[in-house]
Amino acid sequence: DRLTWNGPAWSVSAEALAYLAFPVLALLLFRLDRAVRARTLVWLGLAALVPLLVLGSGGLHEPFTWLIRLAGAFAAGALAALAVRKVWAHVGDHRYGSWPTVLTWVSIAGVVGTLYLTYGIDRPQARVVAVVFFPLLLVGLSLSRSGIARFLGTGPMVFGGRISYSVYLTHMLLVIEPFWALQTRWPGPLGDQTVAAKLFFVAVPVLACFTGWLLWRFVEEPAQRKMRSMVVNEGAARPVDELPTLQPTGTRAMPEPVPPAVPDAEYRTDAGPPLADGRRGQEPVPSGR
Repeated sequence: DRLTWNGPAWSVSAEALAYLAFPVLALLLFRLDRAVRARTLVWLGLAALVPLLVLGSGGLHEPFTWLIRLAGAFAAGALAALAVRKVWAHVGDHRYGSWPTVLTWVSIAGVVGTLYLTYGIDRPQARVVAVVFFPLLLVGLSLSRSGIARFLGTGPMVFGGRISYSVYLTHMLLVIEPFWALQTRWPGPLGDQTVAAKLFFVAVPVLACFTGWLLWRFVEEPAQRKMRSMVVNEGAARPVDELPTLQPTGTRAMPEPVPPAVPDAEYRTDAGPPLADGRRGQEPVPSGR
């Protein structure tokens, strides 16, 4: 019965399991980030999707397919994010500075081509192969400065991204399922082929965005601001109605990289120029002194 199944609610409950397990994964990712190069992180992210390619082609409703999808997607996305952080500040120094844009278009072509090919050869279950291109697409969009990335950085698209999760949560429960209930009650005047049903189909995107905006504006953002005030000064929290400031084209704002440790040096406080309060500064002294 379609009225007893709420897909978004089930999906969020599955995601909650991933959120609980993610701190353990984060410890492993932290060690990997310090030990390997960005290219290796990307390969590991693709490898995390191999179980999904092997076991997920049977369909979405196979036993434990949801768990394989969830674990692979979370791991691949996290590894892609770490790879982006490693190369963010050096993209412009690459001999082929436009490679992120090329990677973006190649990934899109891979997704679309895979879907068309699998249905063209009557192997729709093989469409799971398209998942491999999504981590690459995320890397390309994150590092690109033109093309689709520029379009996604415009004000309306940024705003749409901010309310997208609320739209996802509300579109089924508050927009689609109520109309299904009305169709069950009055199947004649509200049948799928009636004018009323077709008009509602056209209005669904507008109604979903409106209900999503209400949830974002009056629930999600106030709750996030309240939680931010628990760890930072309340005045430092961003106002609810303030959109993030986009960086001008060609500039990137990222945290300063943490300097690597100096394993072959010791530190002492009796060397270096005097500070304002009379203490001595620190300077590294070789361990073989």
